[in-house]
Amino acid sequence: MENRKLEIYSFYLHEKRKINNKIAPDDIFGKDLFEELRDKLIGYIDTFPPSRLDDKTSRVAKNKSGDTLYFYDSQKRYIYGKLSIGDDNKKEQPVVMADKDKAELYTKQKGHAVERPFFFMIILPENLNSGFIILEREGRHAIKTDFSRILKDFIFKNFANLNVRFKNFIEQDIIKEWMRTGEVKEIVFTRKQIDNDKAENYLGTHQVDGKYDLRLSLIPKERTMIPQFTRQKLIRRIENYSGFFESDEVSELGLDEKTDIKVILDYNNNTRTIDLSDTGKVRPYYHVTVAIDAFGFSELDSIKNEAINLINSFNLGIL
Repeated sequence: MENRKLEIYSFYLHEKRKINNKIAPDDIFGKDLFEELRDKLIGYIDTFPPSRLDDKTSRVAKNKSGDTLYFYDSQKRYIYGKLSIGDDNKKEQPVVMADKDKAELYTKQKGHAVERPFFFMIILPENLNSGFIILEREGRHAIKTDFSRILKDFIFKNFANLNVRFKNFIEQDIIKEWMRTGEVKEIVFTRKQIDNDKAENYLGTHQVDGKYDLRLSLIPKERTMIPQFTRQKLIRRIENYSGFFESDEVSELGLDEKTDIKVILDYNNNTRTIDLSDTGKVRPYYHVTVAIDAFGFSELDSIKNEAINLINSFNLGIL
């Protein structure tokens, strides 16, 4: 099992130059976007020109048996699978053994792209003006830009008079509900590159000059609850990035308003990580744990089930 992030975005269609005139995806001048994607997207991905994808290649991935990883559920109106994106086709790179000797195996030539598969899901609920996409993110590797470009291009080609807009799927009221009533397992405070005078509190006055990050975890033990007062402070940070730390003693520890905060909690038997870093706004990332396939990447059924569980946990009737 390995950790992954799922990114969720909503999107809607509108007439060109009429941004507020949303078009229902299930009735676009008599056509259903779900049916168009279901029947045509796989071929569109496989033939999408690298020149329109920053010289990256795109294909629907296959398993070790050669079966295409592309599926759909017409009743629930979702499509899912694995999208392989190939990059570095303009670079010549040696490939070596991942051991202490690092013996060179071969050289990847220019014009050869190294592919990495990512999970994707498109949901187009009936009688809603919005659709949703769920995308896998592994560390720094992500496909939001590539996938949205392919999807947008597909819509332009098939519906010339329409435009599409993507938005981060952040249901702030849901996040607040998690914060108010979920079981908080841990609050993680991270201050990057603490000042030298603060580092002395931990390393002594004879520390070696360098850069240090400070990470502090607050973990309630058995039968201990995070107070409602603390929960409200975290909610205020979501709403308007108001301050969290109040005392000089905390500042002496090296924690201040530049500190990133993550809250790990359980809600309805699902673990959620809420990232309040940077602007204090919740990002559209949701942490999941998935099984691994024969290639070393996420196993399709495992990550698909996590995506469905995540969407259903919002109780919005999307699926």
